[in-house]
Parts: sequence; structure tokens; C-alpha cells
Amino acid sequence: MAAVEIPAVLGGRLTVPLWPETGTLLGLSKNSTYAAAKAGEIPTLRAGGRYLVPVAKLLELVGIEAESPENEGGCSDSCPGQPLRIVA
Repeated sequence: MAAVEIPAVLGGRLTVPLWPETGTLLGLSKNSTYAAAKAGEIPTLRAGGRYLVPVAKLLELVGIEAESPENEGGCSDSCPGQPLRIVA
């Protein structure tokens, strides 16, 4: 499998806002983005008045598998501050 770069908006983050980052990445309008989230088509978390989308779930939604980076620190899962390596 070839590694591909993830969009800069996702790099190193665990969650991204539903709008505009997620909607724009998916090519949706603001209304369509919120409607898809309400219908359960986009997985969201609620933090106060904000809707956040877990990056791992977003990548899964678009058919991209995320791998943890190889490092000397011994982290078996993705380590804080380390970007995800995407395999397509």
C-alpha cells in the first residue's frame, strides 16, 4: 500500500470541527454537513456547543486507513504530537 499525505487540516489532531473542516473536506455545504451529522452519517462528539469529528472516524468514513508512525519512543498507538501515516 502506498502512503499518502493527509490534508494539513487533519495533521496531528484527534478531532476537527464539523464545520468548516469536515464539511469542506467532504465537499458538502454547511447545511448538508449538519444534516449528515444529524442523520448519523458523520460521526460527531459534542463539546459544549461545538460538534467535533474524530479524525480516525473521518478517515474511516472516506476509506483511508490510519497507521501509527514508527518511532523509537515505543508508542504502540499514535503518540501525541506525531502525525498519522495514511495508507491507501
